[in-house]
Amino acid sequence: MKRIAFVFALMVLLVVGGSELADATRDRGREETPTLRLIEKIGRERGAPRKLITAVKSIACKESSCGRNPVATREKSRVWARLAKKIAKNKHEEEALRHSYGATQLSGVYTKLEYGIDPAELFDDEVNIPIAFDKAERLFRKCHGSEYCLFARWNGTGKAARDYATAAMKWRERV
Repeated sequence: MKRIAFVFALMVLLVVGGSELADATRDRGREETPTLRLIEKIGRERGAPRKLITAVKSIACKESSCGRNPVATREKSRVWARLAKKIAKNKHEEEALRHSYGATQLSGVYTKLEYGIDPAELFDDEVNIPIAFDKAERLFRKCHGSEYCLFARWNGTGKAARDYATAAMKWRERV
């Protein structure tokens, strides 16, 4: 009798909890953060292809631990420094323009030039992510749909860009 009760309980568990168990097993190792959920939502609203949504998620994971650590990073580029000096109203603004910001580490100087948005606003995912999609869509077209190319162009040129692209490609399976 105990054996029948055990088998019955096991069957109920499998029927009732089986789909949850399958979901948990399938999603094991996948990243899930508010930033990644917002990227997914914005990507769907824009009608972005799945490959592009995954690419933007991978960028956020590479740049800010999937949105968990969106700190400003000072860039060393001389071009950025010249542009920042040229458009800044004061030293404080010049310094702010020389950083990358938010979940996808958007350039303060280029975002200011292209969108008129102050760097501090880029910490807001609601501002950062749509701009990241704009940039990613342009790069995706230029790269003829190649994620590796998009990742490399996201972060400069040369060996550093190739290393970045290789690291970002590893995030695809986890987002």
